[in-house]
Amino acid sequence: SPWVNGLVEGTNKLLLEVLMRLCARAVGEDEDIAAAKPDIPYNWPDHFESAIRILNWQILPALKSRPKELMLGMVV
Repeated sequence: SPWVNGLVEGTNKLLLEVLMRLCARAVGEDEDIAAAKPDIPYNWPDHFESAIRILNWQILPALKSRPKELMLGMVV
């Protein structure tokens, strides 16, 4: 389905934004994330698990739940 591609692309965009913020903070460029985009360090794998954790703990406005709660079926 074409709409699935949109969901995946939206999630990828969120993941990249979180990774950019985590990597930029590591190199002291927290103020201007857009300027840091070409200079993202190669240490993004070090921040990958943190980025996934951040996304899984965000409340989804449409569902009023966190992805982790939806997956496990209980509040964690």
